[in-house]
Parts: sequence; structure tokens; C-alpha cells
Amino acid sequence: MTLVIGVLIGAGILLARKRDALQSLFGAAKGPYKAVVDLAPGVRLAVVELDGMTIVCGIGKSGITALQVVDHAKPQVVA
Repeated sequence: MTLVIGVLIGAGILLARKRDALQSLFGAAKGPYKAVVDLAPGVRLAVVELDGMTIVCGIGKSGITALQVVDHAKPQVVA
């Protein structure tokens, strides 16, 4: 059991030291975020694009709130 715990701790230390090399190897995680602005410690404003909609979100310690949703659907032409 001591050997298993030692191996896990060693692997954790090795991964922590090689974190930057691993991140550059596998690339940064790409997400739907278009822009993120820090407003205060623990509070952010994010612009996200999902399924053709642009959503402005407030991100805080208590959760995520959609502040504005803009649908980019094609307008219907009335003749």
C-alpha cells in the first residue's frame, strides 16, 4: 500500500513539474468563449457563442447567470 501511495505522489510531482510542456504539447483547451473580462475578484463577464446565439454571462462565486441572449437567426421577409 505504501508503494502505491508513493507512486501516486511521485506521478503527481512529475506532472506538476512538466505541466507547461504537457499543455503546449496537447494545446490549450478551446471553448465557446469569445471574450472574458475580470470585473472583481471572483467575478467575471463572459461572451459565449453557442448554436448561432451570442450569450453574455455573469460568472460569480454563486454560479453563472445569462445576462443577455442574442439570436442571430435570419430575419423573415414580409412581402
